Amino acid sequence: MFSKKTKIITFYIFLSIITVTISFTVALMYFNSDSSSKENIANTKISKSVSSNVNDITIRSSTKIQLKILYTKSGNTSNSFLDNTSLIGKTLAQVKEIYSVQGYKIEKFTLAEVILTKSEEKYSQDKYVSGKYVLGIKDGFIAIFRADSVGKLYIEDAAHDTTEIKTTNLKQADIDMLYRGDLQFNSRVEAEGSLEDYR
Repeated sequence: MFSKKTKIITFYIFLSIITVTISFTVALMYFNSDSSSKENIANTKISKSVSSNVNDITIRSSTKIQLKILYTKSGNTSNSFLDNTSLIGKTLAQVKEIYSVQGYKIEKFTLAEVILTKSEEKYSQDKYVSGKYVLGIKDGFIAIFRADSVGKLYIEDAAHDTTEIKTTNLKQADIDMLYRGDLQFNSRVEAEGSLEDYR
């Protein structure tokens, strides 16, 4: 059907097509990896220059500013973003000066993003109404806290308000609820009455 000469020519054409295809694929992979490594090197150089010149960075209109507050009593974190218009053009030192008064520390300061963090000895933000009594945990024992005028919890009388009820004897769900400060009462009498549930 096919002559020997036709078969040999077809074989060489097929072999040439495969060789060209493999060569093209290898070359394409080499050039793509080479260009991506060049981009990585360029990005590394940019990030090094930005981090080494962080004092020269100023906030732009595109810079996102995030406030993070860690509530140490519950371990919860509150995240919010600020309108940055009043901070455009400010440097690291200027932002530090403005926000350190409020207890914030700078976690990150780049052209794209500024993250300011602080810790508060509360269970959560705006969770407690002034004058309310809250069951919580102090040093491994159930305690009765009171919310001050700004919603921060404190113990009025450590000897009286820290109970002898150990949290190690409680169910994990109860411990979690106490850490979150979910149980709030209008009076000390109500708070003390609820302690019977844990005895």
